[in-house]
Formats: sequence, structure tokens, C-alpha cells
Amino acid sequence: MTKFFKSDEQRNIIVFIAIIITICLTVYIAQNILINRCYRIVIGTITKKSSVFDSYETKLTLNFHYNNEIITTTSMDNENGRIGERCFLKIACAYPKHSEAYWNTKIPDTLQYIPENGWNKIPYGLDKSK
Repeated sequence: MTKFFKSDEQRNIIVFIAIIITICLTVYIAQNILINRCYRIVIGTITKKSSVFDSYETKLTLNFHYNNEIITTTSMDNENGRIGERCFLKIACAYPKHSEAYWNTKIPDTLQYIPENGWNKIPYGLDKSK
């Protein structure tokens, strides 16, 4: 009978990688459940743009107001984002740093008022996904 792994070290590496993948998937699924269970819509503004580990990926830092606090979150969904650009963010009620950005919905410059607790949905018919 032949062994599947040539050594215990090889087996340990595969098991370690499988554990890391499982943890990442669990965190990703949990964040999506949190955001979809109870969410609010706010407007985030890009305040910083940086590359990730000298790669081609771009990390954007966004600030937004929620419950009288300024909260910072990150997004890697828009490499063309510019500092000062605004987007709608779908945030989890209990953990507002968990967010999902809506880059394809344009925010008019005239939209300045944002309720303290955000909106239930993208306001004023600006949601183009309907």
C-alpha cells in the first residue's frame, strides 16, 4: 500500500493550509450573515489609498459617520477610487466596520444630509439595481 503523502511534514503543511482556508471562509460567511441580518446604508469617503504588500491590489480606507461616531473601514473593490470620492456603504448594525461598498451607484454632490443611523435602503431612488 502506498502512502498519499511522502512525509509527515508534507501532510502537516496540507492540513495547515486547509485550516487557514476554513477559517477564512468561516469569517467571510459570518461577515455576510452579519451584514444581511441587520444593515444600514451610509456614505463613506475615501481618505487613503495604498497598495497591498507591493502587489497590484489597492486598499482604500473610508471614513463614515454612524451613531455620532466617525468609523473607518477598508475596501479593495475599486482600484480606481480617488481620495475624496464618496460611495454608499452597507454596514452591519452591530459591527459597522463590516461593510460592503456600492461603487456603481453615483452620489450627487447635493446629497449632504446623512441620518445619524443611516438609511434602510439607498435613498432618493439612486439605487440603479432596481
